[in-house]
Amino acid sequence: MTRLVLVRHLRVAASHRGLWVGGGTDPDADEAACAEARAPMRALARAWPPDAVWCSPLRRAQQTAALVGLPLVTDPRLTERDFGPWEGRPVDEVMADVPPEATEGTAAWLAYDPGGETSAGVAARVEAVWRDLRRARGCTWCVAHAGPLAFLRALALDITVPEAFDDALPHGGWCVIDAGGGETSRGRLAP
Repeated sequence: MTRLVLVRHLRVAASHRGLWVGGGTDPDADEAACAEARAPMRALARAWPPDAVWCSPLRRAQQTAALVGLPLVTDPRLTERDFGPWEGRPVDEVMADVPPEATEGTAAWLAYDPGGETSAGVAARVEAVWRDLRRARGCTWCVAHAGPLAFLRALALDITVPEAFDDALPHGGWCVIDAGGGETSRGRLAP
């Protein structure tokens, strides 16, 4: 791998905003955000031409990645963490039930298990993706979700997982990481 471009999917459709959306919920990406991001995504692809575009199988990531206009390699290991009973519930309602000690920093939050997939489970799948990416040739893009992309950034940049999560890409955010391990560019496609 000479270069890695990480892209977080665009915001979800209005019908799911304000709800907890993880790997167990599969809403579409917002149509207006997709329309707004089409030209910036193509410009990003001209600046850092992808040799391969890896993507989560969830619709919001697939719809974002499709804006590149190239074939996609769908990889379920890039799926967001499944938050079990939190999926599809209002965020305020979910957070009201979380014990205060779970919100005392990123490490505590990552260790908290709401009853779905654990952060350690996501980390293990992403480590396997990282091993494959390091063997890939050229510029590889990964279009996925906040969690898997934060784990990938931690591995690629040799930073702690909490550091990567504290600096997570926003919806429509992207970053470029060179093979030497440095993040060389960062931006946002659309809200």
